[in-house]
Amino acid sequence: MLIMNNLRLSIASFRWRQNCVLFCLLTFLAGCGPSSKEICQENQAQVWSAAGSYYLEHSMKPHDLIDPQQLKDFYNPGAFPRCPLGTNDYAPFKLFDGPRCPHEGSGHGVVPMFEKIIKIRQNQDYQDKIEHIVITPSNSPPAPVPGGNR
Repeated sequence: MLIMNNLRLSIASFRWRQNCVLFCLLTFLAGCGPSSKEICQENQAQVWSAAGSYYLEHSMKPHDLIDPQQLKDFYNPGAFPRCPLGTNDYAPFKLFDGPRCPHEGSGHGVVPMFEKIIKIRQNQDYQDKIEHIVITPSNSPPAPVPGGNR
């Protein structure tokens, strides 16, 4: 009888240890993958990069809204990036602001502006400065000569 009780106790103890090890292993493995925040921010960066290309291809103005639905051609069908917390697409955004997570309070934040967008912004700032130069007779270019330069 004593041997049976000890056997039951050791089997129960083994199962408890086995479950504990399994639980710890699953907890460890689940924590090794990217978080929803990291995935969302990576997806925001992908959408923002596609928006930069779209902006340049369509000669858009800096304050024009870019609807992520316009960017679907940059992705394979069914592979459009979204926040992993739901099925909502990113809302329309201005290029220099970038996309935002559609889930308020998720803490996913905003992706820092990256090199491609910084270059577009610097070029736009330069273009804005050029547009503000007023050409007067004293600084205007010489008039073209009839017959051209030969």
